[in-house]
Amino acid sequence: MKVPSPIGGVQPPSILYLTLTLPPEPGATKRPLRQAAILSELGHKITILTTMPNYPEGRIFDDYRGTLYRRETLSGVDVVRVWSFPSANKGRLLRTFSLLTFLIGAVLTGLLLARRDIIVGSVSNPLVETAALTLSRLRHSVLVFEIRDLVPHNLYDAKVFRNRMFIQAMDRYFSWVWRRATLIAAVNNKMIDQLLERGVDRRRLMLLPHGIDYDRLHPIDRERERARLRLTNEFVVLYAGSFSPRYRVPDLINVAPLLAERPSVRLVIVGTGPDAPVVAAKVSDVPSQAVRWLGSVCPEDAERILSIADVFIDSLDASGFSQTTKFVEYLGYARPIIHCRPRARQDRELMSLGIGDVVEIGDATDLARAIFHYLDNPDEYADACRAADAMGRRYFDRRTIVGRFHQALLKCRQ
Repeated sequence: MKVPSPIGGVQPPSILYLTLTLPPEPGATKRPLRQAAILSELGHKITILTTMPNYPEGRIFDDYRGTLYRRETLSGVDVVRVWSFPSANKGRLLRTFSLLTFLIGAVLTGLLLARRDIIVGSVSNPLVETAALTLSRLRHSVLVFEIRDLVPHNLYDAKVFRNRMFIQAMDRYFSWVWRRATLIAAVNNKMIDQLLERGVDRRRLMLLPHGIDYDRLHPIDRERERARLRLTNEFVVLYAGSFSPRYRVPDLINVAPLLAERPSVRLVIVGTGPDAPVVAAKVSDVPSQAVRWLGSVCPEDAERILSIADVFIDSLDASGFSQTTKFVEYLGYARPIIHCRPRARQDRELMSLGIGDVVEIGDATDLARAIFHYLDNPDEYADACRAADAMGRRYFDRRTIVGRFHQALLKCRQ
């Protein structure tokens, strides 16, 4: 795409973008890279500062081993990688040490790089915000946060830390940090409300939801991908994402005996995480071919694999509509989404979306009912497909979303 000429001859502010995760790591790592690529197209001079890829196994990828520093170009964006202690996303002591080494490496490297007008901290893990805050003070740059997970409450929800006094102390620190920012872009309205409760000025807040890259999805050959995976004539029900306990992925496999009654139906699971050993054990115990686990894949492969789905599963042990990465990503493929939630029949918000069904989380019979309903009712299936497509295009086109972020960043220039 041709870079537009700066309005009125004013060059958009340059950006140093800090993030702990980035492709080729799997999972929700592509968000900062895709946002940075679009901002670059809009005229921003942008550098991403991150670490050597090692998620989720805590082992640095082979192509990046044996080096403390690497500079490369991804999707047209300048990427600087610094070494930090690799650690799997489990175990508090090693994980904390890993985050501390990234904090030190990011600050030291950021001081050696050319100064940027804006420091953007893409926060889904603790201490990224501290690195961004420190660099913004030392380099006299504008501080912006792009928050994907609200630390420290995401650590409590994921059962990383369960000590309430410790969480409260961290919450006071993070509340202080958030108030130092010129702009905070939050992933959903619930997070904005939580930031308001912590004293952040509403004028400094904006919504920056997860986005759909329609320009990348259109070229995918769905039938070719289904043939490659030997699923050409199957009705594919797909879950893709983290195996964190809050998603209760092992419970999804309990539907396998019921799916075996309909030989054309396959449950396909993509991803990894803390519950991976439980998932592996349960998949190995399934007597039929009703379930396939494809393991962890890089973001580019995940885009192709998601295209094979006839129905998606969005499982979360929390009530209400949550704009998770996987939910928004699913919408881009215009397929029905079955939401697995506690107290499902009382969840009027999800029921009213019209893009799928809502079932009780952990209830295999209820999940099988919803799957068979879409298999046996093509008209309702088509309606749900159209509703998902309309919702995705109306609210989650990434270029439109990042365009709004671009306009907000223009106002942040000192």
